[in-house]
Amino acid sequence: ALRATIAELRKRSGKPDNRWMVAEAEHLLQIARARLQLAGDINTAIAAIRQAEKRLLETGDDQWTDILQLLAADADKLAAIKQPDLKRLSAEISSMVAQIPGLQPTYREPIGPEASADPKPDSTEGAAPRNWQTLLQALTSNASDAIRIRRHDQVPASLIAPEQEHILYQSLELMLETSRLALLQRDTDQFRANLQRAGGWIHKRFNTDQATAADMLSKLAQLKQIELAPALPDISPALEALQARKMLLPGQTDEVSGQP
Repeated sequence: ALRATIAELRKRSGKPDNRWMVAEAEHLLQIARARLQLAGDINTAIAAIRQAEKRLLETGDDQWTDILQLLAADADKLAAIKQPDLKRLSAEISSMVAQIPGLQPTYREPIGPEASADPKPDSTEGAAPRNWQTLLQALTSNASDAIRIRRHDQVPASLIAPEQEHILYQSLELMLETSRLALLQRDTDQFRANLQRAGGWIHKRFNTDQATAADMLSKLAQLKQIELAPALPDISPALEALQARKMLLPGQTDEVSGQP
């Protein structure tokens, strides 16, 4: 509505001037470049470029044809970039966080009661002096005490006390939440580093033969392949060409120098 009002006013004054449309197109391209360089905001950049195209087309001037071609090519390049679905990726991380309580910590062999038992008294203490037979019996007895046969057909005890297992879960959750923060910041290096750390924690602290752990490791491997900040094209040439052409418009030189 504002553009229509301005066009009507200029029509009534009898001094049609399309420089304001060119200036608006320039401003839109500046916005597109800034959003692309500072925030990697591809969608806003495309929208701004499309609006700049419309402003130049509204001038009805053929001198902008080559710049319009540059703008169309830039918009197509940006549209072809595969952008990560941050909302979906964040949901996948939330799904893994929800799976954490179902993980099983790693295990070790149970510590037998003999570890805390009092040492056996020396059966030979106070006995008669040893001869070679008593010495052989003592060596055999000591060797028997040093060897323990343990059965592995039973579920072994936990590596840590049950009341400390929550530390394992909380540490893993912190790693995943940190990766989510890097995701929202589009920091690919930190995103992958935290996912790598989480995978290593699962391998070291949890039973990877369990289906839940295997599923989480598979998801982590897939997430590490995602590029959060794909390479972006340089859209400056179109803006620079527009600015150079704008300086050649009638009356532009006078306005810049302050001459009437």
